[in-house]
Amino acid sequence: MGGGMEGQIPQSHHIAWYHVAVTGGGPLFVHLDKPSSWNSHVALYRETLNREPVQQASSSSDQLLMLDAPVPGTYYVQVSGGTGTFTRTLTRN
Repeated sequence: MGGGMEGQIPQSHHIAWYHVAVTGGGPLFVHLDKPSSWNSHVALYRETLNREPVQQASSSSDQLLMLDAPVPGTYYVQVSGGTGTFTRTLTRN
């Protein structure tokens, strides 16, 4: 967690996945910074990908997801929708 990490969706219909281990308390923030021409979808899943996401957003602007009090465990971040380079940042407060 912490600083931003660059990612890329090289072709339409591709999906980028990231995982993060969450321990302790405090909110979890997922920030997606990307070109405004790119209509993207970002979703956050807990423990398994076989369930509905715990948070998600679709927009042509930058996106911010927040889990107020996440349960400890592994979370998966999904980025999709369009092509291009983006920066995703995961932080805890």
